Amino acid sequence: MSNDDAICQDCLRVHPAHPTNEGTCPCGGDTCNCSCCRECLRLLREGHRDRKLLGLQSHISNWSEESGCEVIPNE
Repeated sequence: MSNDDAICQDCLRVHPAHPTNEGTCPCGGDTCNCSCCRECLRLLREGHRDRKLLGLQSHISNWSEESGCEVIPNE
């Protein structure tokens, strides 16, 4: 994965990285391409969905680069 990818910190959609790391997503979340967010994106692309491994607060079921994640309610 290149440093040209950023991930929305709310919905986990993938976006082109913003030069100052201050991009936003249509959902209203901020995008980030720091090393932690790039690692989360790498793990998502490999198929991992474990909340703790990904460093997420909520469990997710489905994820795609275009639409982001689907949060599992009340887990």
